[in-house]
Order: sequence, then structure tokens, then C-alpha cells
Amino acid sequence: MAAADSKPVPWFQLSLLFVALAAHASTMTVPFPFLPFMVKSFGYTDDASVGYYAGMLASSMFVGRTISSFPLGKVLDSYGRRPVMIWSLAGLSISMLVFGCSTSLETAIVARFATGVFSGVVMAVKV
Repeated sequence: MAAADSKPVPWFQLSLLFVALAAHASTMTVPFPFLPFMVKSFGYTDDASVGYYAGMLASSMFVGRTISSFPLGKVLDSYGRRPVMIWSLAGLSISMLVFGCSTSLETAIVARFATGVFSGVVMAVKV
């Protein structure tokens, strides 16, 4: 293949994908250090219950991600990558905002679960 026939590397598109994946990765790992303090702020003071509910908060995202993976695959096949990535990033942003502003354990668990449901950006990039 001649040099004139080769296409240039789309650096702008690749950088956008990198930022999207980095944003998703940060939603997975950033809350871990402060989850026990967040649970304590909800009124749970016993160390055993703080650990239990912090674990529930941490794992609820991965439960949502597991449940939504197959339906999200069908949506990806039907509508394509770009709409799924846009909706996933929008939903990810809203769910993390709700998680950060939550004042009860139930709201925080639902927001983390929604964060997992909106983790379609990973599937859209890696498919």
C-alpha cells in the first residue's frame, strides 16, 4: 500500500473516545474512598452496618451494569454506537450528579445502579 493511499489517524475522534472511557472509569473507582463517610452521613454509625451498606453502594453499579449488558447490546445493534454513547454519557453524568447530591442511602443506591445501567459507553467503544 502506498503512502498516498493510507488514511491519517483520526486523533480527534480517538481523543474523544479516550475522554469518554476515562470518565466512565472514574465513575467506577472515584467513590470508593469516601463511601464509608457517605454512609455515616446517612445516619449509620455502627462499623458493621457502615461496611455492609458501603459494600451495597459499591456493588450496585456493577449489578446495574450486569443487568443492562444484554439489552444494551441489542440497542447497540439497532441504533448504532454514536447515539448509545451520547445517551450513555448523558445518563452517566446525571446519575453521578444525583449520587453526589443524594441525602439518603436509597437514593445513592438507585443512582449508583443507574450509573451501571448507563455504562454503555464501554460496550460502544469496545465492540
